[in-house]
Amino acid sequence: MTHPLARRETLVALCLSLACTQAAVAAPWRAPHLLEGPFAVSSPPDAPLVAENPAGHAVAVWSAASGARYADKVPGRGWGASHPVPGGTDSAGFVAVGLSDSDVTAIAYLTVATELTPSRLVVSARAGAGRFSAPATVATPRLASDLHLAVGPGGALTVLWSEGGEIKAAHEAAGGAWVTTRLSSAASTAWLPDLASNESGEVLAAWQEGAGYQPTAIHAARMAADGTWSTEERVSPANGHPAWNPKPGLDAAGGAAIGWLDANTMVVARAPASGGWLTPEAISGSQGVHYPALSMDAGGDIVAAWQALDASNKGSIWSRLSPAGGGWQAATRLSAQAEDTAWPVASYARSGGLAVVSWTDDATNRARVATLAAATWRRSTLGDGWWMGVVPVATGSAGAVAGWARPHAFNPNAADLLSSDTR
Repeated sequence: MTHPLARRETLVALCLSLACTQAAVAAPWRAPHLLEGPFAVSSPPDAPLVAENPAGHAVAVWSAASGARYADKVPGRGWGASHPVPGGTDSAGFVAVGLSDSDVTAIAYLTVATELTPSRLVVSARAGAGRFSAPATVATPRLASDLHLAVGPGGALTVLWSEGGEIKAAHEAAGGAWVTTRLSSAASTAWLPDLASNESGEVLAAWQEGAGYQPTAIHAARMAADGTWSTEERVSPANGHPAWNPKPGLDAAGGAAIGWLDANTMVVARAPASGGWLTPEAISGSQGVHYPALSMDAGGDIVAAWQALDASNKGSIWSRLSPAGGGWQAATRLSAQAEDTAWPVASYARSGGLAVVSWTDDATNRARVATLAAATWRRSTLGDGWWMGVVPVATGSAGAVAGWARPHAFNPNAADLLSSDTR
């Protein structure tokens, strides 16, 4: 695919300048914005994926009955109308979004397979407020899921996905050709990948492996800015414990971290930019953890969060911070005592100072967030949510954005897709 995603150094410099001059503040969340709905379904579509860059441009992407769609939030203004992603009416439901500091937006999705036509992994991209490119086929995968997308400097694109027990990635090389690489080895079944990227165009991919889809190891691979992948390596120790749900982070210098569940404990392993993986640190204490979250800023600060269950299986959300080069601060409970929580998501602004953790309170079906600014967490309620729903969040330099699903008013068998932001 050839598209006009030239380097935009001037805008990058402006974004970085804004990030350095704007102090992180915990601005209030706006009233929910209806992205699309209602959907006449007995269960909601997946929550919208969201992204925000340092200039304050945010985008939400989702796939529902009408196919893959997106909406933009212009810096300093509200949300615009939703639009179909080019070719997105053929979407099979899996989508991914990437938004770079230089304001390049990319959206990936899978098309519906038929008896005679295989599914296609498709990407469309644009620079700034320009038009999205015609959909380009990256691969024709079989049994693909778990899409992730990174946009590097100058618009370089990398897509990560799971395919029939393998982890694969595709990088757009010079001239628009896509190069696909199998990251996982043939030694074991691999699935549930995730990725993190940095300002240099490096990418860190992490996934879980185990025979018969029983995860016992966390593996990772790095991609250099030129698109070359390292050999995958095992990150977790061979202790016989189940190893679940890896969440990677990557700082601007190439320092890395991965958080995951070692049995029912959240652990985090780090790796310096030019070194191997260190021994994982257990950060959740004696709590029984059932879902982890992690994000890293450009300077190497880490925010980790997890869902813990008490003896009655009532959930709570906790978080710990680790400043770059330092240890872990004390754990902070983010959810209230009366809540019954699920599925935390974490995002740390690349410029540092601003972090967001989101979750759903199943006791009241509310979508909630905790925002960290000036070293203080502040809880907020976004609005009505869906029981056990995920609330994707993303942070820019001084703002944040969230997406979620809720039951439609007066009809719990229908759903709306919503977004909110702090600027």
